[in-house]
Amino acid sequence: MAEDREHGFTTREEWQSFFHAYFQRIDEINELAFAITVGNTSFEDWLFSYKKQAQTIHELYMENNQYLKRHVSYFLDTPNAWNEEIAEPLISYLFRYCIRFQDIEVAYRLAQSLLAFYENKGNEIAVMKCYFVMITCFSSLDMVHYRDEILSLCEQGIKLYEKQYAHLTQEEKSMGLSIFDFESIAMYEFLRPAGDITQTFDTILYPAYERRMHAMHAFLKEADGSEEYNAALPYMKTCWINTFTAILVRLQRNTLSPDRVKKLYAISRKQYEDGKTTSTAAGHTINEIILRMCEYHLYGRDDADIYAYMEEKIRQLPRKRILTIEEYDEETLNEICLFSCIIHVLDISYEKRAALAKDILHHLSDFCALRPRHNYFEHAMDLTIYNYVIQLLPYCESEKELFLQILSFTVLRQTQTAIHTIMVSRLACRLIADMIAWIPEQLACAFGCAAAVIKQRHLEIIEFVRKAALLHDVGKILCSTVINMQYRKLIDIEYQTIQFHPITSAEILGAIPVLSCYQDVAKGHHKAYDGTYGYPETFDNTCSRQKLFIDLIAICDALDAATDTYGRNYAIPKSFTAVLQEFVQGKGTRYSPVIVEFLSSHTKLQQALEDILVCGRKETYRFVYELLNRTDPADAAMHSALWL
Repeated sequence: MAEDREHGFTTREEWQSFFHAYFQRIDEINELAFAITVGNTSFEDWLFSYKKQAQTIHELYMENNQYLKRHVSYFLDTPNAWNEEIAEPLISYLFRYCIRFQDIEVAYRLAQSLLAFYENKGNEIAVMKCYFVMITCFSSLDMVHYRDEILSLCEQGIKLYEKQYAHLTQEEKSMGLSIFDFESIAMYEFLRPAGDITQTFDTILYPAYERRMHAMHAFLKEADGSEEYNAALPYMKTCWINTFTAILVRLQRNTLSPDRVKKLYAISRKQYEDGKTTSTAAGHTINEIILRMCEYHLYGRDDADIYAYMEEKIRQLPRKRILTIEEYDEETLNEICLFSCIIHVLDISYEKRAALAKDILHHLSDFCALRPRHNYFEHAMDLTIYNYVIQLLPYCESEKELFLQILSFTVLRQTQTAIHTIMVSRLACRLIADMIAWIPEQLACAFGCAAAVIKQRHLEIIEFVRKAALLHDVGKILCSTVINMQYRKLIDIEYQTIQFHPITSAEILGAIPVLSCYQDVAKGHHKAYDGTYGYPETFDNTCSRQKLFIDLIAICDALDAATDTYGRNYAIPKSFTAVLQEFVQGKGTRYSPVIVEFLSSHTKLQQALEDILVCGRKETYRFVYELLNRTDPADAAMHSALWL
């Protein structure tokens, strides 16, 4: 057995066998996480499983830690122990399989350690491989906020790929093209052009595309089509072309000069003609809609024509509430995402735009309801929500429908986050209601109005607090991988990723005009009352007009998180009394003195909040369980509406 070796392995096959056994436990963990989102048992059985999951997952991770200790942790703890005999087959394995690697923590730490080893050795090929592993990790964690880091690593990796090309094996040449792929996604997927982008097109976008295609064509001339790792190259090439030419689906007319549009048109036309006989139905639609958008920009193709084409194509797609991994179709998803961008460009009536947006949103929701058991799919769905679903939400017919959409994808993507936000909402509503009743004069100071006005507006204030609480963690959608990994100690980049979620929440809410009023609460709920610590560092919560609401949500957030005996995988639950004592100790620094003093002096309020944390928590879990069991979207929406 390979495991009988004292430290490390000397062949890629041994490392592969070692990690295969390691990933079996990861698969068990993912199955457990998946199972709690499928309420196919009675509520009591489901709740028991939910409670049991945290313990079981912790035990599995402890087993894995022991498994890693001899052959991985040893080198991480003793970096001077690396040698070529062990390091070379390991980085070879990571380079080949890191896109599907099941543990970001292990992959990133190994890449960091091996990078230092190979930089000292001057081995540029191995350094390139380390860069690639790190790119993959950053992309899986949060491609949005690590975009600069990803592009920087891609640039460094591509330079080494081009420099060392003649010395690379065919596998290294093929897999190295994935660095260009990540660059393409990071460069174009998050392009948010404002005004003239001519300089960006000339100096960055087009040169990068040419370099990328040159590398692809150079390798395709010598590629062995029988090798498994080359199988994806034609599709990768197609994605590069479409991603680049699809720049135009995000641009208003006349944003890019005609000569530059002509370049995109020529590329798009060739792609369309080449794909007539080889593309799938979805692939053909992608080629055609991009070509039509080139004509839209170049020749003034009619807005109504583009709209009618998209309307027809969207209505041809089948509807299914929840897709399985087997039903996941990346090209169809890409097609729908393209349409979601185009509707913002077309000059059509609001009614037409809203109708098509709703159809697109329904189909995207089918994909986002996919309950992945793998980091790759989880990451893809999270990005889909952030980049495309969020942009369509302003077209919801009512604020209630908007909240239902947000609740729906939060429940399906992050069940625990949904439960947490509902609990925070219940706690915050009860707390603010009592404060309005008993100390309106102190609230009046915060709001700059008379106490009588506070009482008069009590329903409005409570409703604001309820909605702010339900939305305060919406940004966790971009860090699902990390959220789901909190049963073990997080490494620095994972902890940093979690710290992005208030910023992400504010970005999401800012993209939806009717919800922008909740931005400060979302951004500031992890800041200390006095603003001296917490995150994000760049946000000054002490100057916010919503300071009282920020402080209120911060206290309720901490209260729920600390006392959750059901679903928190990473902490030992505390009693209400213990948490209240922490509030008192942190009064004036970490927590609002007004809120803490009020809470400390009202025993009935304490009892009411404790009841919510016990009885109300079970009610909340039952609500989410029932929502998970409602496969009909209309039925689920009705159930949610009744609760909301």
